[in-house]
Amino acid sequence: MAGNRNRHRLVLRLEGLYRRLFMFFWASKSRSFLLTEYPKSGGSWLTTMVAELAGVDFPRNRFPSERRSAFQGHYLRRYGQKNVIVLWRDPKDIVISYYFHAVIGNSHTNPAHTEAFRKACGIVEPENIPKELPKFIRYMFSGKMSPRFTWSDFFDRWHGAEGCLHVSYEELRASPETAMTRISEYLSVDMDEASLRAIIDKHSFEKQTGRKPGEENQSSFARKGLVGDWVSYFSDEANSVFKECVGQRPAKLGYCYE
Repeated sequence: MAGNRNRHRLVLRLEGLYRRLFMFFWASKSRSFLLTEYPKSGGSWLTTMVAELAGVDFPRNRFPSERRSAFQGHYLRRYGQKNVIVLWRDPKDIVISYYFHAVIGNSHTNPAHTEAFRKACGIVEPENIPKELPKFIRYMFSGKMSPRFTWSDFFDRWHGAEGCLHVSYEELRASPETAMTRISEYLSVDMDEASLRAIIDKHSFEKQTGRKPGEENQSSFARKGLVGDWVSYFSDEANSVFKECVGQRPAKLGYCYE
Protein backbone atom coordinates (compact mmCIF):
# COMPACT_ATOMS: atom_id res chain seq x y z
CA MET A 1 0.00 0.00 0.00
CA ALA A 2 1.53 3.26 -1.14
CA GLY A 3 -0.59 5.58 0.98
CA ASN A 4 -0.67 9.13 -0.40
CA ARG A 5 2.64 8.82 -2.24
CA ASN A 6 1.18 9.19 -5.75
CA ARG A 7 -1.86 11.32 -4.94
CA HIS A 8 -1.90 14.96 -6.02
CA ARG A 9 -1.64 17.47 -3.19
CA LEU A 10 -4.72 19.37 -4.41
CA VAL A 11 -6.76 16.17 -4.12
CA LEU A 12 -5.43 15.63 -0.60
CA ARG A 13 -6.35 19.18 0.43
CA LEU A 14 -9.85 18.89 -1.02
CA GLU A 15 -10.31 15.55 0.68
CA GLY A 16 -9.15 17.03 3.99
CA LEU A 17 -11.61 19.93 3.69
CA TYR A 18 -14.45 17.59 2.75
CA ARG A 19 -13.62 15.30 5.65
CA ARG A 20 -13.78 18.18 8.17
CA LEU A 21 -17.08 19.47 6.78
CA PHE A 22 -18.46 15.93 6.73
CA MET A 23 -17.50 15.29 10.34
CA PHE A 24 -18.97 18.58 11.51
CA PHE A 25 -22.27 18.56 9.62
CA TRP A 26 -23.16 14.88 9.37
CA ALA A 27 -20.98 12.44 11.22
CA SER A 28 -21.61 14.05 14.61
CA LYS A 29 -25.24 12.94 14.25
CA SER A 30 -24.24 9.31 13.85
CA ARG A 31 -22.25 6.95 16.06
CA SER A 32 -18.96 7.77 14.38
CA PHE A 33 -15.80 8.61 16.29
CA LEU A 34 -12.62 10.63 15.80
CA LEU A 35 -9.07 9.56 16.65
CA THR A 36 -6.62 12.43 16.76
CA GLU A 37 -2.85 12.05 17.04
CA TYR A 38 0.38 13.81 16.21
CA PRO A 39 1.88 12.14 13.11
CA LYS A 40 3.78 8.90 13.57
CA SER A 41 1.97 7.92 16.77
CA GLY A 42 0.32 4.78 15.39
CA GLY A 43 -3.09 6.26 14.63
CA SER A 44 -3.79 4.37 11.39
CA TRP A 45 -2.93 1.06 13.05
CA LEU A 46 -5.17 1.71 16.05
CA THR A 47 -8.08 3.12 14.04
CA THR A 48 -8.06 0.10 11.75
CA MET A 49 -8.42 -2.21 14.74
CA VAL A 50 -11.09 -0.12 16.46
CA ALA A 51 -13.13 0.29 13.27
CA GLU A 52 -13.07 -3.46 12.76
CA LEU A 53 -14.05 -4.07 16.38
CA ALA A 54 -16.91 -1.55 16.19
CA GLY A 55 -18.06 -2.65 12.74
CA VAL A 56 -17.77 0.82 11.20
CA ASP A 57 -16.17 2.12 8.01
CA PHE A 58 -12.63 3.55 8.03
CA PRO A 59 -12.37 5.86 4.98
CA ARG A 60 -8.59 6.04 4.88
CA ASN A 61 -7.08 7.76 1.82
CA ARG A 62 -10.51 8.22 0.28
CA PHE A 63 -13.59 10.39 0.64
CA PRO A 64 -15.93 9.26 3.46
CA SER A 65 -19.42 7.97 2.80
CA GLU A 66 -22.63 8.25 4.80
CA ARG A 67 -21.91 5.06 6.72
CA ARG A 68 -20.94 5.12 10.38
CA SER A 69 -17.24 5.84 10.24
CA ALA A 70 -13.99 6.00 12.14
CA PHE A 71 -12.13 9.22 11.39
CA GLN A 72 -8.40 9.46 12.03
CA GLY A 73 -6.11 12.41 11.55
CA HIS A 74 -4.01 15.17 13.05
CA TYR A 75 -6.51 17.61 14.52
CA LEU A 76 -6.68 20.35 17.13
CA ARG A 77 -10.50 20.44 17.01
CA ARG A 78 -13.26 17.92 17.64
CA TYR A 79 -15.28 18.94 14.54
CA GLY A 80 -18.50 18.21 16.32
CA GLN A 81 -17.56 14.67 17.31
CA LYS A 82 -18.81 13.46 20.67
CA ASN A 83 -16.52 10.43 20.78
CA VAL A 84 -12.86 11.44 20.57
CA ILE A 85 -9.84 9.22 21.19
CA VAL A 86 -6.53 11.03 21.76
CA LEU A 87 -3.51 8.90 20.98
CA TRP A 88 -0.18 9.73 22.64
CA ARG A 89 3.33 8.46 22.00
CA ASP A 90 6.75 9.27 23.43
CA PRO A 91 7.65 12.43 21.45
CA LYS A 92 11.27 11.31 21.10
CA ASP A 93 10.11 8.16 19.34
CA ILE A 94 7.85 10.35 17.20
CA VAL A 95 10.87 12.45 16.20
CA ILE A 96 12.82 9.37 15.09
CA SER A 97 9.88 7.82 13.26
CA TYR A 98 9.18 11.12 11.49
CA TYR A 99 12.86 11.49 10.58
CA PHE A 100 12.89 8.12 8.85
CA HIS A 101 9.59 8.91 7.11
CA ALA A 102 10.46 12.41 5.89
CA VAL A 103 14.26 12.39 5.55
CA ILE A 104 15.17 8.77 4.77
CA GLY A 105 11.91 7.97 2.96
CA ASN A 106 9.84 4.80 2.63
CA SER A 107 7.16 3.21 0.46
CA HIS A 108 4.69 5.96 1.42
CA THR A 109 6.90 8.94 0.57
CA ASN A 110 7.60 10.58 -2.77
CA PRO A 111 11.38 10.70 -3.46
CA ALA A 112 11.09 14.23 -4.85
CA HIS A 113 9.39 15.40 -1.65
CA THR A 114 12.08 13.68 0.42
CA GLU A 115 14.84 15.50 -1.44
CA ALA A 116 13.05 18.85 -1.10
CA PHE A 117 12.55 18.24 2.61
CA ARG A 118 16.25 17.51 3.14
CA LYS A 119 17.13 20.83 1.52
CA ALA A 120 14.58 22.69 3.64
CA CYS A 121 16.09 21.24 6.81
CA GLY A 122 19.69 21.74 5.66
CA ILE A 123 20.40 18.01 5.96
CA VAL A 124 23.39 16.88 3.88
CA GLU A 125 24.13 13.46 5.42
CA PRO A 126 20.68 11.92 5.96
CA GLU A 127 22.06 8.54 7.04
CA ASN A 128 24.15 10.19 9.77
CA ILE A 129 21.18 10.59 12.08
CA PRO A 130 22.97 11.64 15.32
CA LYS A 131 24.68 14.47 13.42
CA GLU A 132 21.63 15.69 11.47
CA LEU A 133 18.94 15.12 14.10
CA PRO A 134 19.28 18.54 15.83
CA LYS A 135 18.56 20.28 12.49
CA PHE A 136 15.52 18.10 11.97
CA ILE A 137 14.17 18.77 15.47
CA ARG A 138 14.49 22.53 15.00
CA TYR A 139 12.64 22.31 11.69
CA MET A 140 10.03 19.93 13.09
CA PHE A 141 9.20 22.41 15.85
CA SER A 142 9.20 25.42 13.53
CA GLY A 143 5.57 24.82 12.52
CA LYS A 144 6.51 24.47 8.83
CA MET A 145 5.93 20.72 8.65
CA SER A 146 2.61 19.03 8.05
CA PRO A 147 0.22 19.34 9.90
CA ARG A 148 1.37 22.97 10.40
CA PHE A 149 1.37 22.71 14.16
CA THR A 150 3.97 21.21 16.47
CA TRP A 151 3.82 18.36 18.94
CA SER A 152 3.88 20.99 21.70
CA ASP A 153 0.79 22.64 20.15
CA PHE A 154 -0.91 19.25 20.07
CA PHE A 155 -0.04 18.67 23.73
CA ASP A 156 -1.31 22.10 24.79
CA ARG A 157 -4.64 21.46 23.07
CA TRP A 158 -5.36 17.89 24.15
CA HIS A 159 -3.53 17.20 27.40
CA GLY A 160 -6.16 16.90 30.11
CA ALA A 161 -9.00 17.43 27.65
CA GLU A 162 -12.24 16.18 29.17
CA GLY A 163 -14.81 14.02 27.43
CA CYS A 164 -12.08 12.21 25.49
CA LEU A 165 -10.42 8.85 25.91
CA HIS A 166 -6.64 9.13 26.22
CA VAL A 167 -4.61 6.12 25.06
CA SER A 168 -0.87 5.70 24.55
CA TYR A 169 1.08 3.81 21.91
CA GLU A 170 3.14 2.27 24.67
CA GLU A 171 0.02 0.94 26.40
CA LEU A 172 -1.14 -0.59 23.13
CA ARG A 173 2.19 -2.35 22.68
CA ALA A 174 2.46 -3.58 26.26
CA SER A 175 -1.16 -4.58 26.87
CA PRO A 176 -3.27 -4.34 23.71
CA GLU A 177 -6.24 -6.25 25.12
CA THR A 178 -6.50 -3.91 28.12
CA ALA A 179 -6.25 -0.82 25.94
CA MET A 180 -8.77 -2.10 23.41
CA THR A 181 -11.17 -3.05 26.21
CA ARG A 182 -11.03 0.54 27.53
CA ILE A 183 -11.74 1.81 24.01
CA SER A 184 -14.67 -0.54 23.47
CA GLU A 185 -16.19 0.54 26.78
CA TYR A 186 -15.76 4.21 25.89
CA LEU A 187 -17.46 3.69 22.52
CA SER A 188 -20.16 1.43 24.04
CA VAL A 189 -19.19 -1.41 21.73
CA ASP A 190 -20.22 -4.93 22.67
CA MET A 191 -16.96 -6.83 22.83
CA ASP A 192 -16.46 -10.52 22.27
CA GLU A 193 -13.12 -11.52 23.80
CA ALA A 194 -12.33 -14.09 21.13
CA SER A 195 -13.03 -11.59 18.36
CA LEU A 196 -10.94 -8.96 20.13
CA ARG A 197 -7.98 -11.30 20.41
CA ALA A 198 -8.35 -12.24 16.73
CA ILE A 199 -8.33 -8.58 15.67
CA ILE A 200 -5.27 -7.79 17.78
CA ASP A 201 -3.43 -10.81 16.40
CA LYS A 202 -4.43 -9.97 12.81
CA HIS A 203 -3.02 -6.44 13.11
CA SER A 204 0.07 -7.29 15.14
CA PHE A 205 3.43 -6.07 13.89
CA GLU A 206 4.47 -9.64 13.16
CA LYS A 207 1.36 -10.45 11.08
CA GLN A 208 1.38 -7.12 9.22
CA THR A 209 5.08 -7.10 8.33
CA GLY A 210 6.34 -10.66 8.62
CA ARG A 211 9.01 -9.36 11.00
CA LYS A 212 9.51 -9.33 14.74
CA PRO A 213 9.56 -5.96 16.56
CA GLY A 214 13.09 -4.60 16.27
CA GLU A 215 13.75 -6.17 12.86
CA GLU A 216 14.12 -3.05 10.73
CA ASN A 217 12.98 -2.43 7.17
CA GLN A 218 13.62 1.23 6.30
CA SER A 219 11.53 1.02 3.11
CA SER A 220 8.44 -0.03 5.09
CA PHE A 221 5.90 2.37 6.61
CA ALA A 222 6.01 0.07 9.66
CA ARG A 223 9.78 0.38 10.00
CA LYS A 224 10.75 -1.23 13.30
CA GLY A 225 7.87 -1.46 15.76
CA LEU A 226 9.88 -0.66 18.89
CA VAL A 227 9.21 1.45 21.96
CA GLY A 228 12.20 3.57 23.03
CA ASP A 229 14.09 3.37 19.73
CA TRP A 230 15.14 7.01 20.17
CA VAL A 231 17.99 6.05 22.53
CA SER A 232 19.99 4.78 19.55
CA TYR A 233 19.98 8.17 17.81
CA PHE A 234 19.70 11.11 20.23
CA SER A 235 23.00 12.90 20.89
CA ASP A 236 23.56 15.38 23.72
CA GLU A 237 22.91 18.22 21.26
CA ALA A 238 19.69 16.61 20.06
CA ASN A 239 18.54 16.16 23.65
CA SER A 240 19.27 19.81 24.38
CA VAL A 241 17.39 21.08 21.31
CA PHE A 242 14.48 18.76 22.04
CA LYS A 243 14.18 20.00 25.62
CA GLU A 244 14.18 23.62 24.41
CA CYS A 245 11.23 22.78 22.17
CA VAL A 246 9.07 20.72 24.53
CA GLY A 247 9.94 21.93 28.01
CA GLN A 248 8.34 19.78 30.73
CA ARG A 249 5.44 18.58 28.60
CA PRO A 250 6.63 14.97 28.12
CA ALA A 251 7.02 14.49 31.88
CA LYS A 252 3.34 15.37 32.34
CA LEU A 253 2.53 12.36 30.16
CA GLY A 254 4.91 10.13 32.11
CA TYR A 255 7.81 10.26 29.64
CA CYS A 256 10.88 10.96 31.74
CA TYR A 257 14.40 10.97 30.30
CA GLU A 258 16.65 11.67 33.30
